[in-house]
Amino acid sequence: MTGKKKWYDYLWIVSLTYLILGLFNILFAWLGLFCFFIPLAIALVKGNKAYCNKY
Repeated sequence: MTGKKKWYDYLWIVSLTYLILGLFNILFAWLGLFCFFIPLAIALVKGNKAYCNKY
């Protein structure tokens, strides 16, 4: 599978960034909390792992 990477293949960089910045500023820690709850809410509403499978 050597295809062109999609934009969501690089979302781990965003996660790493707000994780590190959350150590220095509480606002980034709140952003991390939202980034945790959004996939959880999608899983509860849709009833599947659509967020994990795509993003």
